[in-house]
Amino acid sequence: QHFLSFSEAKDDFDSKGVSWNGSEIEGAHNTINLDDLAGFKDLYEAAVRIDGKPKARITNSLSRLRKSMSKRLLAEKALELGIALECILLAGGDEDGSSGEITYRLARRGAWLLGENFEERKRIFSVLKAAYRQRSKVVHEGEVPTMTKREFKGEGPMPTSYLIQDAATICSDAIRKLILLGSIPDWTDLILGE
Repeated sequence: QHFLSFSEAKDDFDSKGVSWNGSEIEGAHNTINLDDLAGFKDLYEAAVRIDGKPKARITNSLSRLRKSMSKRLLAEKALELGIALECILLAGGDEDGSSGEITYRLARRGAWLLGENFEERKRIFSVLKAAYRQRSKVVHEGEVPTMTKREFKGEGPMPTSYLIQDAATICSDAIRKLILLGSIPDWTDLILGE
């Protein structure tokens, strides 16, 4: 389980009990090693330095991601996750000045923000594109299918719940990266390699 805020982690530990075994803190089904705690401290310190619109977008995204993770119905998970992704990946103007296709733009930005190489960017692009389409299905059709496909290396159908979980992890990684960057990047500079 990934904790998205200090208070969430603290509340979770307080309610389940925590034990210390030297190099790790253990609580119920969660284990956090000391390296994780050091990273969390850096993340927290970076987060408190953010203000203005970037802070509002990151905070809204984090809130929607938490809502997505707490929902029971797959359609609600997909909708909340789509909004979380929109908050951070559709912020700012488009690189080419046009409105462009939203799904493609969101997936492209996420891929360039997080992907370290071509294969990673391609995988992230595929997951975000497929997940955001699920959000659109909820909005326009009122439901999502139980099975879906990603367009990555010919992967076949998979449970939509797996896709949503994969996209939620990517969203969490994007929030973490934006917090550490201290702002929403200039997407043109990011994509063109500045």
